[in-house]
Amino acid sequence: MDNKKYKGYLICTDYDGTLYYNGVHPDNIDAINEFMANGGKFTLATGRANYEVREKDLPVQPNAPMLCMIGARIWDFRDGKSLGDFTMDGSEENAVREVCRYLRDESPVKLEDASVYCADKPYLFNNRSEESIEDGMSRLAGAYKIVFWLKNEYTPEMFDAVQRICGDICNICSNREDILEITARGVHKGSAVRRLKEITGAHTLICAGDTNGDIPMLTAADMGYAVENATEEVKAAADFVTIHAKDGALAKIIRSL
Repeated sequence: MDNKKYKGYLICTDYDGTLYYNGVHPDNIDAINEFMANGGKFTLATGRANYEVREKDLPVQPNAPMLCMIGARIWDFRDGKSLGDFTMDGSEENAVREVCRYLRDESPVKLEDASVYCADKPYLFNNRSEESIEDGMSRLAGAYKIVFWLKNEYTPEMFDAVQRICGDICNICSNREDILEITARGVHKGSAVRRLKEITGAHTLICAGDTNGDIPMLTAADMGYAVENATEEVKAAADFVTIHAKDGALAKIIRSL
């Protein structure tokens, strides 16, 4: 077989709910390994920080840099270095403090914990920590993202309220029903995959996802796929809707190329 069959193709997939669904389907592993062996570039776009991911524990070893912390860092595991850091500059502090106050005092769904992700580790703030959640927002300069952990699932009205408070200077998204994630303005999976396409020199960018935080990535792609188990908003934003993640969606995508 011509080992250049997939040269110039870059696949970037969300992990939980897209590649992984109660495990990774064996067809996905076989198809991805075949894709890479035949010239394709493969990687993951995840909310996790690079220091929370052990590449050797992944069911498939990506051969392209990984998009971490919702695109705020592009990390090359092979060389152990960052290829791009897109952090907050501290100007977001007042607006994010206002979000904290809203979630504490007005929102029907209350804030339980907050994590500020920095270069080396996340800092957790709650009612039991030495610093309050609001005071913890003083650490935003140089931070990659904030995660607000909620006591229950957020509502569309609550998301809209947070968007009104800080949407002009931050990016707000959610990859789970009980969390809200904030990055610097213009920083999301979509901005990161565009940069990665340039870094790899790919001619065709293929992205797959299932949650609303994946929408910027799907719309930035040349071919954006929603898995069958994706939210309706994700399906509407995608170019294609493929099979359920549990049935080997990535294998289906690769074998359609």
